[in-house]
Amino acid sequence: MRLNNKGFTLIEVLLVVAILSVLALIMIPTVGNLIEQNRSDNFNNLKNSIISAAKLHVSDNRYSLGISCQSGDPSFNVTLRELVDESSLSENVIDPRDKQAIDLDGNYVTVTYDCNTKEFSYVIGGVHNWESEEE
Repeated sequence: MRLNNKGFTLIEVLLVVAILSVLALIMIPTVGNLIEQNRSDNFNNLKNSIISAAKLHVSDNRYSLGISCQSGDPSFNVTLRELVDESSLSENVIDPRDKQAIDLDGNYVTVTYDCNTKEFSYVIGGVHNWESEEE
């Protein structure tokens, strides 16, 4: 009688399963953290793109905006729809955190001109939650 020694023993299979389980325990949280960090980075890039589009809008329309320092520091809102209409911003503005479309008419960039320093400041606002989790 001859024994057939082909295949793996039960101990070898259990050892491989145990090693794979330990690797999974290490990898799953790491991959989850990387995905969350990527979403946060993409959201911050989206905010930077919107502010860049607003800067382009102000640069292109600086003289037609009627900025005057006679009554303090002037400020005005530029809706995302205006930025899309000027082709400064893509029409498909999606929040990478929840994959939801952002309302172009209900969100805006507040542009304020500081008459002392002669510089503009830009703040995104509106109905969307523009706060990052890490801020």
